[in-house]
Amino acid sequence: MKHVRGAPYHPQTQGKIERWHQTMKNRILLENYYMPGDLEAQIERFIDYYNHHRYHESVRRTRSI
Repeated sequence: MKHVRGAPYHPQTQGKIERWHQTMKNRILLENYYMPGDLEAQIERFIDYYNHHRYHESVRRTRSI
């Protein structure tokens, strides 16, 4: 795997990571966090769901299969 960098301060070349940030931000804003570790725990759960359990449109299945 080759690490490819986009142009700094140019969101159009950072499309995939910008979309990831938008997805996570929208999910996190749906809930309130009252305890110090609540936000971190929710982020960990979301990352696990996103990487292993969600339906992936382009391959028409979950990634864990």
